[in-house]
Amino acid sequence: MGLFGTDYQNVDSTAPPLASATAIPVGKVTTEGHSSSPGGIEFGRQPMFIGTCPHCQHSGVTTRIKTYPVFETWLACGLLLLVFWPVCWVPLVTDTCKKTEHVCTQCEEMIGDVSPLSDCCVKRMG
Repeated sequence: MGLFGTDYQNVDSTAPPLASATAIPVGKVTTEGHSSSPGGIEFGRQPMFIGTCPHCQHSGVTTRIKTYPVFETWLACGLLLLVFWPVCWVPLVTDTCKKTEHVCTQCEEMIGDVSPLSDCCVKRMG
């Protein structure tokens, strides 16, 4: 019996391997609230391993992230200024209030992005 009262079976080693995975997260990843690229890869706020870059076709690329404030970030600052002015700066230092872009480290092209506030109320796994 396992730690939580459940027995787990061994995985069948004769099962065929999965088809090539397109993205493997490097850090913690949220389960919802991702933005995705046209290729169907879901991006989070952490750098990710991408099977193949859609721009340069280089394989085995880990994305680099760029996070910066956009209109929604400044709107949140303005609302906090009206409601409780001492904390109006918080959206400028909170990554979930800013836009995150995933960039290929080989060709420097943007692969995907995460819009601001898309993952602000999501449970984290891991």
